[in-house]
Amino acid sequence: MTHVNDNIASILDPWPSDRVALISGDHRVTYGALRGRVHAAVAALQSLGVGAGARVALENDLDPVRFITAWFATALCGATVVPIPRGASGESRETRIEHARCTVRLGSDVPLTMLDAAVDAASARRDDSPDKRGADPPAMILYTSGTTAAPRGAMISHASLLAHTRAVSRVLGFTTKTRALAVL
Repeated sequence: MTHVNDNIASILDPWPSDRVALISGDHRVTYGALRGRVHAAVAALQSLGVGAGARVALENDLDPVRFITAWFATALCGATVVPIPRGASGESRETRIEHARCTVRLGSDVPLTMLDAAVDAASARRDDSPDKRGADPPAMILYTSGTTAAPRGAMISHASLLAHTRAVSRVLGFTTKTRALAVL
């Protein structure tokens, strides 16, 4: 059974609300603001039909704050993130989206008006939390580069992603004062 603490998005919870979570250019987002953005985006995604078992194509050409917000919101919905690499050809994007059976696509060339409006409203209602019952669902599907054959998708579970994140943090000696560009 998957519990709330088994969802990768739970890594946002222990951080102080006033601590900076993201820096993108001159824009800084605190953990409190990020949690608010994520919870507002959950409601918007759920209104699009995103829930447990859904697969969401998340194009990597979004700005970093929008990408991370959408990534964690998708995870909190109990859905699976299918990252689409920046610069992937149109055919490669479409092949991955079709192969992964994505029901929703989020990217710079796809209107995000509903998601952005919800995030801008910053309605951090906790009562929109998704149902997290059942087996450990995949958190994301990563695709190989396809250099020797057609790209193949590898499912990564929430538990696996959490274990990896926690192990890397422990091995590298991360503390609440640590800042990292990326850990995956």
